[in-house]
Amino acid sequence: MRPILEAVSQGCLQLLREKVVAVDEQMIPFTETCQMKQFVRGKPNLEGLKNFVVAAPDGLAVDFELYQGKNTFPDNSVKRLGVGPSADARLGRTLFPRTHASTGLGIQPSDKCKRWSKKDSKYIQVPRPYIVAKYNGCMGGIGLIDRMISYYRIQARSKKWTVRVIFHFFDLAMANSWIYYRRDKKISQTSTRKIQQYLDFKIEIDTHLLKNESNISQEIMRGIGTRRNPDDNIIVHSPTTGTERKRKEHYPEIASDLRNSVRCTMTVVLKNRSFFVIDVTHSYA
Repeated sequence: MRPILEAVSQGCLQLLREKVVAVDEQMIPFTETCQMKQFVRGKPNLEGLKNFVVAAPDGLAVDFELYQGKNTFPDNSVKRLGVGPSADARLGRTLFPRTHASTGLGIQPSDKCKRWSKKDSKYIQVPRPYIVAKYNGCMGGIGLIDRMISYYRIQARSKKWTVRVIFHFFDLAMANSWIYYRRDKKISQTSTRKIQQYLDFKIEIDTHLLKNESNISQEIMRGIGTRRNPDDNIIVHSPTTGTERKRKEHYPEIASDLRNSVRCTMTVVLKNRSFFVIDVTHSYA
C-alpha cells in the first residue's frame, strides 16, 4: 500500500500551489475493526480513517497525511501542540518557506452576515470581520473534493482497511485529475458545455486503461501461449501463470450461445450447472 500512497503524494506535490489553501480532516469511510479508526462528529462519514488534506478553494488536493496514530508525527509535536496543529505544521512545510509570515488580513473591511439566533428563533444580522469572510470563502476545498469522491466512489465489500484506503486514493487521484482538467479548460476559456462532466471523464479514463495493453511485458505474453500436452492426463490449474496477469482478458464469460462448452477442470459440480468459457485466443500485434 505504501508505494501507492507515495505515488499519489508525489503527484499532488507536483501540482501548482494556489495563493490560498486550507487544511482539514477527510474521513475514509470504514466501519470494521481497525486500530486507526476514528470517530469525528460533523463529517459526512462519521466513522473511518482520518486523512489530513491540503486543498485549494476549487477542491484540488496538493498534499495529504494519513493519520496512523500517535506516531504519525515523530517529532513529538503532538505532545506540545496536539494532533490538529501538528498536522498543519507538517503539511505547511511543502507550501512556503518557514521564514515567511503574513499579516495581510485583519478586521477591516468588515461586513454583516446572517446567523441563526436561538434566543429569537430567527436569522439576525451580525458583524463579520474580513478575515472570517476570507476564511469561509476558502475553507470549502476539502468538502468539495469529498463530495466529488462520494458521487462515484469505488464500492468494496472487503473488511480490510488496506483495500478501503487504496480505493479511496484511487478516487482521490481521479477527482484531482478532473478538477485540474476543469481548471485548465477554464484558463483556456473553453465553453462550459464542452467541458466533460466528472462521470464522463471517469468513464473515458477507465476505458482507456482497459484498452491499453502496451505496458504488458514480453515475458508475460510468452507465458500466455503455454498449452497443456493432450497426452498428459494431468490436472493443471487454470488460468495459467501468464493468463492470470492478462488484465481483464482472463475473466470468465457465460457461454449462452454454445452447445458444447468445455468446463474448467477445477469446477465443482453443483445442482444448478453453469458453463463458462475463458477467452485466451486474443491476438496482440
